Amino acid sequence: EMEKNNKVVPVPEESQVGKKLSDLTTRRVIILVLIMMFSVPLFSIETYISENKSFEFGLKVIYRFDGDQSGVGFENTYNLYLNKHLDIRTPLIALSAGTGSSAKSYSDSDTMADDLRVAEKEIVGLEASYDYGAVFDLRPNTRLGAGLGIAQTFFVTFVLAGGALFFTQDATDLVISPIEKMMEKVKRIAKNPLAAAQEEEAEAVALLAAKKAGVGEFKNENKKGGCCSKKKGKEPPMETQILEQTIVKIGALLALGFGEAGSKIIAKNMEGSGDINPLLPGEKLIAIYGFCDIRNFTDTTECLQEGVMVFVNEIAEVVHGLVDKMTGSANKNIGDAFLLVFKFYDGDYYELPNG
Repeated sequence: EMEKNNKVVPVPEESQVGKKLSDLTTRRVIILVLIMMFSVPLFSIETYISENKSFEFGLKVIYRFDGDQSGVGFENTYNLYLNKHLDIRTPLIALSAGTGSSAKSYSDSDTMADDLRVAEKEIVGLEASYDYGAVFDLRPNTRLGAGLGIAQTFFVTFVLAGGALFFTQDATDLVISPIEKMMEKVKRIAKNPLAAAQEEEAEAVALLAAKKAGVGEFKNENKKGGCCSKKKGKEPPMETQILEQTIVKIGALLALGFGEAGSKIIAKNMEGSGDINPLLPGEKLIAIYGFCDIRNFTDTTECLQEGVMVFVNEIAEVVHGLVDKMTGSANKNIGDAFLLVFKFYDGDYYELPNG
């Protein structure tokens, strides 16, 4: 609760739809973040290639024999450095070691260091002497890094697109689809209000049958658990489901209240978007009207007392069944009397010239 102007204002409770959507969104976001975190090493070039430490270290070994450049040590270390770095992933393309007339150098005839971009070559030198240096071809690593970058871009795009689809699907399932179903039912009620009562009755029968058969949401309801079984509380229905059921019930109540004759008034009012007008122009109908009542009902009431209602309902079931079988309808029940209507449809009759 919040305090506002010294008055306690209750904080509205979060709806079931909001809770469900928030829970699903949180799960999706956590999964997306974890996927992105786990994919970082997968698309990192350091995962596949380790840094070569021999580039600078080998030059330092050669530099140790700088004082005796014509000796065997300088010659052997230079040749060893050269041979070890020619057949590797990032081969040596240029090498310079020593000073003066004893200096040695190497240059690859196929690849010139000046032809490579800065990112495609690595220049290694010594701080102790600028006469010692080497250049290595990094194009294989550059191509690998470019490929991993492209793959990472496609992967991120795929993950974000999948996440967007999941988020959209959650909103569709929890909000948009129920609203569309409501609109569809409203249109059906507007087209034929009497169908709303039949639809509600069919849904109630199907729900009762599912509960007895133990299928769907009632699958585990009739199973008895052991001493260690935990009872999970049944989740309350979504507000969209309550609204959908309410729309059907309101349509059924309107159909029952107005009857078949008033169903056209309901349909015409629901077709438009203006105010309700119960005084819409009527239509002329040709029908046969029958009126019947239970004989000696007063004496029967005195004999049966409170059981007279069961008696009337049994007779009403017979009357309604026979009238419905003959394509008629029981318009009203007035105590012990029944008003029956057998309506003619267009084409079943014609008017005489004199009316």
